[in-house]
Amino acid sequence: MKRNILIFLLLLILGACGQKEIYKTKNDVSRVKNEISYSINYDEFYSYLKEAFPKIKFEKQEPRITKSGKYVGVITWKKFKLECNFKEKNSELTSIYLSSPKGETKHSKTVALIKNVEFNQQDIKDLKKYSLVINNILNSSNTQNQMQEFLNGKLKKNIERGKTQIGYSRVTLKLSGSTLLVVFEPNIIK
Repeated sequence: MKRNILIFLLLLILGACGQKEIYKTKNDVSRVKNEISYSINYDEFYSYLKEAFPKIKFEKQEPRITKSGKYVGVITWKKFKLECNFKEKNSELTSIYLSSPKGETKHSKTVALIKNVEFNQQDIKDLKKYSLVINNILNSSNTQNQMQEFLNGKLKKNIERGKTQIGYSRVTLKLSGSTLLVVFEPNIIK
């Protein structure tokens, strides 16, 4: 009897841990300002990211100007990279690109992944985790279940490209060379 009660309590505790949100910002709001930008700039986004993952050492680069005259700020850690795009210095973000570590190109047609690129399963788990946190920073954690469903549906054994509306953001999963990209862009549906 005691054993059954202990097992039941353990299952309840594990279930409660599974329900825990990955990260919730202090002001849990949607940050979409309009269809072209978020109401958060590069430095603010970096602060939220550090708050979400206090044990990770992020390397933040100063923004640079691209040939098209836009600004790009890059944040790296481990083998992951975030490109934060914005129009003017210190202005609001217009899009965010999360890049996974490079996958391994397979020449055999038996590998059923995007264009025969195979990804490390731990990298895929980490990509999901970081994508969820970025989604929570941009869209509020109310959209976390939608984001989890989208990622679980696309990042399974047979990885598929995909695009969906999560909160007020358009989220796209695609392949760039041998790297998976998760792209966040504002997208207000009127």
